[in-house]
Amino acid sequence: MPNIRTQYGFSVSRLVRHWGSKAYLFDGTKKLWQFDMETEKWNSLKTTFGRTWPYPKNDLTSYFSGIIDGKLYIFGGADDITKLGCNTFMELDLATLKWEHTSGTSANVPCTREPNLRTLASMWAVPSQKKLYLFGGSATRSAAYQSRLAGGDPEDYTYEDFWSFDIPSRKWCRERWRGNFVCPRTEMASDYNPVLGRGIVYGGYNASMDSATHFGFAFYGDTFLFDPETKTWQHVIAKGFPSYRALASMISDPDTGITYLYGG
Repeated sequence: MPNIRTQYGFSVSRLVRHWGSKAYLFDGTKKLWQFDMETEKWNSLKTTFGRTWPYPKNDLTSYFSGIIDGKLYIFGGADDITKLGCNTFMELDLATLKWEHTSGTSANVPCTREPNLRTLASMWAVPSQKKLYLFGGSATRSAAYQSRLAGGDPEDYTYEDFWSFDIPSRKWCRERWRGNFVCPRTEMASDYNPVLGRGIVYGGYNASMDSATHFGFAFYGDTFLFDPETKTWQHVIAKGFPSYRALASMISDPDTGITYLYGG
């Protein structure tokens, strides 16, 4: 089974995504971990990539991902190169186990037509639209600052942008905010509920708030829904909700429509 590496006392964030009766875990190497949900056993799969591997240190954490039509998509994360994060976007065909580099880099290069480098954003897949939606995240400027690298600052930058990636056209689109939308944040839990037909975002963290108090950061305990058909956000007011948290996990049951939140 895969090794679990810790950093600064916390378990490093790596997402597990399921397709059919299998779940997949990517760790930045060409080895893909597969968990069989019927036999409850782990197995490693050898993948291939025809060019220079975009993760030179064979390590990736704090990324975000989604699966549509048997293809696993990996965006961004911490690859330990610039320390700020990356915006490398990869696609893995789970049938052939071949990777394709769709866009992005580890270099600190400003972008206007695709999301900039970042870690710990949220991403969910909407199969009916063949689209991936991406929101928020952070540029970990504090890590670059400690390593005396370009782009460093004592305070991390929290993104407020919202994007979609259209798989057939292979193009990114920056989405407009509509409705009662979510405020800038990172480290939030998110998933797409196929029964409800909504993307769900819960909680998270903001390290770069303008505040008159002594604290320029905040943890959240709020819930938002996103309708991909109308592209409208809705703030859900619930009687009784989980405590404020960041780095939690969320998954939706496609049979019952129940969404589960764990940890943080």
